[in-house]
Amino acid sequence: MTEAQQLFVLLAVLYLVECTGWAHAHAYAFHSWLGESFKPVRPGRWFGNPDGGLLVRHLLPPLGTHFLAQWCPISFSRDAIVGYVPQAVGTVDRPNQSAQCWRRDDVEEVRVDGKYVLVNGERFVRCVGDPEARHYADRIRQWQTGGQPLELIARWLDESLDVDAIDSRWQEFVQRSAASRFFGNLLFCLLFVAGPFLVWQQGLSRAWVFLIIPLVPLVLGAVITFVRLHRFFVPDDRVDRILHAFVAAVYPLEACRAVDMVSRHVFTGYHPLAVACALCREDDFRDFGRRFLSDLHFPLQPVFHLEEPAARTVVEDFRELQIDACNRMLAREEIELGTLMTSWMPEEGSQTYCPRCQSQFVLETGLCSVCGIELLNWGEELG
Repeated sequence: MTEAQQLFVLLAVLYLVECTGWAHAHAYAFHSWLGESFKPVRPGRWFGNPDGGLLVRHLLPPLGTHFLAQWCPISFSRDAIVGYVPQAVGTVDRPNQSAQCWRRDDVEEVRVDGKYVLVNGERFVRCVGDPEARHYADRIRQWQTGGQPLELIARWLDESLDVDAIDSRWQEFVQRSAASRFFGNLLFCLLFVAGPFLVWQQGLSRAWVFLIIPLVPLVLGAVITFVRLHRFFVPDDRVDRILHAFVAAVYPLEACRAVDMVSRHVFTGYHPLAVACALCREDDFRDFGRRFLSDLHFPLQPVFHLEEPAARTVVEDFRELQIDACNRMLAREEIELGTLMTSWMPEEGSQTYCPRCQSQFVLETGLCSVCGIELLNWGEELG
């Protein structure tokens, strides 16, 4: 293998690394090809642990888009917050959570340290990114100073489940990211199409000049359009914007995927269920909605790993508030909860089923061997 061939193999390997990322288990990724429709993907589907998993994004910048959406990692109530939620969608393990319980009067300081929200100097929850951590830190401050916390929490949940707002934000992202995507696609073609062809025809010693001349303006264009896009959708993350801009300026493979650095934070504060409703095809949404709502209504057992009875009450109350908010969203979108959660048919001989994982059993009564949930008879009302 010649030195030129080794160079392009190395570029290809480095680019494949750029196409992967790690996401927290409290988030879902939404991938599309050609921007037509999105599919929800759970982090760690192929490789991961209870705290998160590896995500593989689309390999070619012209062919897809990648979003992340995180459900609220904090249980809120009138008088206290808990760094614990029982959701474990699509898996049989919950991520590690602090499970700290803080009463309103005991919260003296709320700040952000990278992806972590700190309460009184202690790590309270971990988020999928810095913007998400700042978002939930602001929520805690508003909850602490607000006069009617229950109404505030209900409003937050409704805002996070606003399908129309998500659709509008998606359309705005499509328009504003066009320039950044244009430069990223040209860079990709230069590095992996025109570059190998020129080296094959002219040799590396003669072709590198013809590669450098278009490379500089393309990288500069990618950096400028990235900064503008990032400033609009993630206005408060100035340090991250400067860091990514510098890396993209000296590392063209990063500039190729500059759009991904912004798209993962476009839906900060929005619920994955509403993002799926806005972006996914009906069958994909119904599949994801069934799994998510089944987990919300029938959480993995045991639900609690909490020592304080007060913390358990907070977690259970917040779960009920989420159920109510999801029901309101389904009503706005004219989706019937019962048909969404019972979209599968009984197999021959089965008498009961697990409402969470949809496993079917010949037992008349009992518990699901995977989820630890009491089995339901066919026809028994859900929700």
